[in-house]
Amino acid sequence: SDFIGAINRKINKQLNIPAFFLQGFLGDIRPNFTTSNLFEVDFINKTKILMNGVIFKPFQKKEFDLFCVSVVDSIQDSCKNINSILTTNEDIKSNNKEYVLVSETNKVSKIFYVKIYLIGNVIFISIPAEVTSTYYVNLSNFFPNYIIFPLSLAENIIGYLPFYKESIEGGYEVDSATNYGWDSKISHTSLKDFYFDLCDAVFDLTKKGLI
Repeated sequence: SDFIGAINRKINKQLNIPAFFLQGFLGDIRPNFTTSNLFEVDFINKTKILMNGVIFKPFQKKEFDLFCVSVVDSIQDSCKNINSILTTNEDIKSNNKEYVLVSETNKVSKIFYVKIYLIGNVIFISIPAEVTSTYYVNLSNFFPNYIIFPLSLAENIIGYLPFYKESIEGGYEVDSATNYGWDSKISHTSLKDFYFDLCDAVFDLTKKGLI
């Protein structure tokens, strides 16, 4: 949160526009400030490196500022490439849809809502779950002419949302469903139906954008 706060302030000061941070589908977004160099740490941290192989570097304000400035610079460069700015709500197309997932035993089901917004060639997809990055990768490949902007952990969280192929492989995101009120893993068929229904919903929205 320290990085995000500093970056937001710099954007506001340099570009004179409000900024906000959105957590996407890609998991841990911390910069990698770790080291395995024994010569740049004290005795205690040397011991930690010998035990763990790598540790977080001691805090350096210079490195913190360098990271924040590099992010702001990349955003500033992107803003230079914007040809036009949307000014009316008519430029925003939306598709909000109800979905249902069920557990493997069919004894537990959960209703949730996905909100999809189309602005220009950017598609925002808001899902109330901790969504694995496979959704983002597959949707981007399926809609190559659009920029997919995924938003996860949105309203009434249902837990982890693994991709349907991942449900067969297992793993923490799949097997921890019982931590979120499920009596078993989320059904593979249920996840598969959800993904393809989601693709249909995004496709329907892109057709609206062409009208």
